[in-house]
Amino acid sequence: MNAATRRVAAATGALTLVATALLGTVQLTTAAYTDEARAETAVLTADVPPVVAAIRQANAVDTTAAIVEGRLYLWGFFGAGANPGGGALGAGEGAVRTPSLFRPLTDVVDVSANAYGYKAIDASGRLWTWGTNGYNENGGLPGAVPASWTPLDTDVRSVASSEYANAWLKADGSVWTTGTPAFGQRGNGNSLPQVNPTRVTFPAGTGALVYVGAAYEGFYAVDDASRVYFWGRDYRGGAGNGLHGDRYVTTPVEVPALTALVASEGLAYLGGGYAFGTLLTEKGDVYTWGSAENNAHGGAPGSWTALDGRDLGAPKLLLAGVEDVAVSFQTGRALMADGTVQAWGARLWGGAFRLPSGAINSTNALAVVYDGGKGPAVEVGGSKDVGSYTLADGTLWTWGENGFGAACGGLTYAACARSVTSTGAANGLYVWPAHQVEVTP
Repeated sequence: MNAATRRVAAATGALTLVATALLGTVQLTTAAYTDEARAETAVLTADVPPVVAAIRQANAVDTTAAIVEGRLYLWGFFGAGANPGGGALGAGEGAVRTPSLFRPLTDVVDVSANAYGYKAIDASGRLWTWGTNGYNENGGLPGAVPASWTPLDTDVRSVASSEYANAWLKADGSVWTTGTPAFGQRGNGNSLPQVNPTRVTFPAGTGALVYVGAAYEGFYAVDDASRVYFWGRDYRGGAGNGLHGDRYVTTPVEVPALTALVASEGLAYLGGGYAFGTLLTEKGDVYTWGSAENNAHGGAPGSWTALDGRDLGAPKLLLAGVEDVAVSFQTGRALMADGTVQAWGARLWGGAFRLPSGAINSTNALAVVYDGGKGPAVEVGGSKDVGSYTLADGTLWTWGENGFGAACGGLTYAACARSVTSTGAANGLYVWPAHQVEVTP
């Protein structure tokens, strides 16, 4: 059982998946990454407590998090209400953001976030919420900021966040949402504003849901018969159903190609970024589909049966022998069985390559971003603009856009600029090479 599968089992209980025929696959080769910026690894501290879990799916702009011994730490941008007041957060509240303990919550087992809200689940299954509530992510009127952290639901197994909406899985096998109805993300056929949490309406015959995962503007869910569903924005093939263009899916639809893969190989991770998706099977295979912009699906366009000459309409094999995977915005990261980490997409956002916005590079598909030299990695993670991996010694390493210190663990853009190599990107931002972040309980 790989790292991602263990998280699925812990959150949802063991999955029983029926075997069916496996879709055709294409195997890609990989090349080592030798960029000089990543070679200049800096260490902030040699005494870091073990990180239990880096944030799994966080589309929170410039905010990063980790769970350490059941306690939640946040760093980076706090302007979206990460600190609801009342002494919730401590040392990182100034202009320089360092990892700060979120004091109110203990026994945290899962965390997710988006642009205007934060969600965390404790060991008893309570779902807590806080933030500026720009699109009623907290289950109240938009902009009605809770006075503090607020319990939103109980008996919750897992939670996932798109850019402006949230979905969570309950112990009874139902899925609920808050946030914007734009693109159909509430999953109940209603595109009008909805204040309270609503239950997602699945097709007749759907079994108990056992998994929910987020894309950038939509969600995936899997039932106990291995059926995979999608709702939200299906753009450039991002749902995995082979359709091109831009369509809003207001109630869940089954994605047959993904159903076949999950039934055949099992489920470890399912999610996506902006107009692309990623599946990690229990077998250890990673499949991607959707937009080729910024190499988001990880493959050189010439290697794929593409939509519109660029985008990938159906799932294709990207990597085998994978233990864990994390994707966000237009990047992805994979933990290999040998403890190394590979990545794809723009390294400005936690990927691997220097790619101007909108670029499609025909040669740079995958890269090794961590070679195992400091011991094996055990998990990958990140936020919208940040990539991370956790080593067996418990240290957490990050890179990416450092807005408000989200990547560097407490350094501003200016401070980062003195220590890292500029990406040359048009927006003038910088990329931090893999950098150890101190998280002190």
